[in-house]
Amino acid sequence: DLVVTAGHCLHGGAGGSFATNVTFVPGYRDGRMPYGMWTARRITTTPAWGYHGNFDFDAGFALLNTNAGRHLQDVVGAQQIVFNQPRTFAHYAFGYPRLPPYDGNRLIYCAGATIADPYGSPSFGLRCNMTAGASGGPLMIGVGRAGPGTGWVASVVSFAYVGEEEVLYGTYFGREIELLYHQTNAL
Repeated sequence: DLVVTAGHCLHGGAGGSFATNVTFVPGYRDGRMPYGMWTARRITTTPAWGYHGNFDFDAGFALLNTNAGRHLQDVVGAQQIVFNQPRTFAHYAFGYPRLPPYDGNRLIYCAGATIADPYGSPSFGLRCNMTAGASGGPLMIGVGRAGPGTGWVASVVSFAYVGEEEVLYGTYFGREIELLYHQTNAL
């Protein structure tokens, strides 16, 4: 019942507040919600995002309620999450971009080799033309290696630099994100 996303999808950062009424809609497409809506009972983010708005730690988790007594994973399955992986692995980014040429109604993906952040942060980039709305979508490695539809979530889409909108950057899932994952999972 745990969903990973960008911290800024759940919290305003830099001393802001947590979002309210957080809902996850798996399989959403063109207004259809085949698996229903899942409400969050607890949301978390890293202290570095929540207190300082630091994009190097822009990650968060939503712990979801059951829906009609069923756990999310039992209904739609789940991907594994990994930490401290080499940034050089090929990644797939998934998201629901909402600015033209997109409208937020369809799942879009990009794939390829990553690039280092030109400003030296631990985040890494992926050439991709998704627009705003892709934030919080997973950056996955090993897609399909363990079977169709499988992979490992190694990051989430976090930001793009002004003037460089064709590259999305993902928060590196290092020790801080791993600790947040274990803490949230224990709630």
